[in-house]
Amino acid sequence: MSDIAIRPALPEDVCPALALAHRMCSGGVSPENYISGQWRMFVACDGADIVGMVCEREGVHISRLCVEPAYRCRGIAIRLMDAIIAAMAVPRVTLNSSPEAVPFYLKYGCVPLDGEQRRMEYVTPVVIRPAQPEEIPPALDLAKRIFQEFIHPGENTAANYDTEHETMFVAAAGTRVVGMASQRDGCHIRKLYVEGAWHRQGIATRLLGAIIQSMGADRVTVNSSPYALPFYLNYGFVPAGEEIQANGFVFTPMAYEKGA
Repeated sequence: MSDIAIRPALPEDVCPALALAHRMCSGGVSPENYISGQWRMFVACDGADIVGMVCEREGVHISRLCVEPAYRCRGIAIRLMDAIIAAMAVPRVTLNSSPEAVPFYLKYGCVPLDGEQRRMEYVTPVVIRPAQPEEIPPALDLAKRIFQEFIHPGENTAANYDTEHETMFVAAAGTRVVGMASQRDGCHIRKLYVEGAWHRQGIATRLLGAIIQSMGADRVTVNSSPYALPFYLNYGFVPAGEEIQANGFVFTPMAYEKGA
């Protein structure tokens, strides 16, 4: 058999894919949102034939996952799940499982909700690690975007990165960088940013802990924005000097004593 390709559905794929879903899973689904691209759909193709499909609804819910019986036990359903979850790029997704599919979803890592195995949730794992060279550009893009949109509109220096004196950690959800932190000279935290959709997942705390642990200094400093001040105070940082004003923006120097 030829290799099975997993790809985003083209407009002309939508109706055949939904026909497959209707035949395998029952229940009709309107094609308009998928043809327009408002909601995502991925298909598994054997040449020109669609042999599997998965789609999402409203960016947070997987609504269909179907594979032709003759093509099962070849890892196609797993690849479809991987593709749609990576494209959705959210901390958690929900789905409603048929009784026979529950073992598959449990093995994939989904968990039942409210004691009902048919209502399930998948939480995207986030790995904290030193940045790979190819992860530095997207991490800096993330820092610049968040700095501009949520903290200080206008020109900024968030994209400056000194490879000789600065090191970076990233929070990676699959291949997507959803958070980053960098330190300079082993004693100063220069940046710490997490995508808005991934807030309140403990990612900033994990990034901060990882980068502090990597630093050799007993005393670590940071210049906090007013937005981040409660976070650093809660972690154990204390004010350590007079406020700094730069380009009309105020930063609070803070310090963290290891072992304090």
